[in-house]
Amino acid sequence: MLRTVRMSSNLIEWTDTGVMPLSANALTKLNKISKNWWAPCVKLLSGKYVLYISHFNTDVDCSISVLVANNPTGPFEFVRTLLDGKKLGIENMIDPFVVADAGRVWLFAGSNQDGLHRLELTEDGLLLKPGTNPVHVA
Repeated sequence: MLRTVRMSSNLIEWTDTGVMPLSANALTKLNKISKNWWAPCVKLLSGKYVLYISHFNTDVDCSISVLVANNPTGPFEFVRTLLDGKKLGIENMIDPFVVADAGRVWLFAGSNQDGLHRLELTEDGLLLKPGTNPVHVA
């Protein structure tokens, strides 16, 4: 069940903001991939707020999707599944973290299963940069 955004100053007491960050269409598409999704990472890229989110079905069936919005509270619209761990041959391809530096955009993802990997994205963060392959970094 999706809840609205919650916030906390101490990670013990939480307040519901009433903000629903996903469009109904995005929610439907995310739930078709997996009912288990978490670890949101939001980055402002090319004037859009880009949300990366993990999907987990099994250790070998994990992926990361990308969504976009015009402001940080949404509504975020589903763009695509950006990374598919099965296709990449990487178990537990989860927990995305995105860094933009010197005009380049990097996505770091993974877990203790197969380690952390780095992939370069296009400047808008919506696609893998052509020719990019995962680089094992930890």
